[in-house]
Formats: sequence, C-alpha cells, structure tokens
Amino acid sequence: TFDHMSRALAGKMEDLRLTGERLATVLESMIEGVVAIDADQRILFVNDAARDLLKIHSPETTGRPLLEAARSRILHETALQALTEGEPCRSEFETTGPDRRFVAVYATTLPGETPPGVVLVLHDITELRRLENMRQEFVANVSHELKTPLSSIKAFTETLLRGALDDPTTRVNFLRRIDEQAQRLHELI
Repeated sequence: TFDHMSRALAGKMEDLRLTGERLATVLESMIEGVVAIDADQRILFVNDAARDLLKIHSPETTGRPLLEAARSRILHETALQALTEGEPCRSEFETTGPDRRFVAVYATTLPGETPPGVVLVLHDITELRRLENMRQEFVANVSHELKTPLSSIKAFTETLLRGALDDPTTRVNFLRRIDEQAQRLHELI
C-alpha cells in the first residue's frame, strides 16, 4: 500500500511539474506582458514581454517589490487597488526613457478568500495611440481645409442675396467664385 501511494504521489508530482512547465511556456510565449505578484506586491513571475515593456533588466526579479523592479507608480497603484477591492481594474500609463511606450494594464486578483496576489496583464497600446493621434490630426486638417471654401461660398452667397444680385457684373463674378470654391470642395472631398 505504501509503495502504491508512493508511485501515485510521484505520478501526481510529475503531472504537476509538466503542467507547470506548459503554463510557463505559454506565459513566456505571449506577446502581452504578464506579471504575478503576491499580497505584499512582491513579484512571483514576470514574462519576457513584461520585462521588455517595463524595462526590467535584472534577471532576478522573483521576490522583489513591484515598485522597485518596474518603477511605475500607476502600475503599483493598479495592483494595490485590485488587492484592496478584490475586483478587476484597468489603467494606462506611459513608460519613461527614450523608447516611450503607452501601456494598458489589467489587474485581476488571484483566486482565494483573501486575495493572495494579483496578475497584471500589460498591453502595448503605443501604435493604437499613434493612430488615434493621426486620426485627430487628419480630422482637424480636413475640417480646416473644408471651412475655407465653405466660408467663401457663404460670404459670396450672402453678398448676392443682400443686393449684389441686381448688378450683372458683380453677380457673374461672384457666381464664378462660388463655382470655383464648390469645385475646390469637390476636389478636397
């Protein structure tokens, strides 16, 4: 009986080891950064993507405080909020240094009655922010470019309606300008 229990325990230990290795492989291959911390905000696990995003260059991070390793107040506060509230939370921050990145953080507590820790998932949203800024600049430029011919058309029309319609020379001149500005609008669109 003792030998049977010993073999069963060895089999379970091997299963746990293999499951742990698979999990570590999956987490390491993710493009999202993953950081697991305990209730004292000490690092339990950090994958390579998180090291890159947070600029963690030290190979030994296990057991170090999150704030010390990552140097991000917002990341620290997000983890603390998830720990104290026991609810998932989200935040964003910008990294420092020459290679600035925008990072979205999703914090979820580890299972347990009193949360034993938090898992932080980090998404690099730098490209999204860049595209958002380009869109805003594009909309502002288009808006400005469209306002100029519209303002001219409106001014010419108002002048014609206020009496210049009776003067044939002014009327033809203004109608030509309205036509030019309408053509400009058409080309812009």
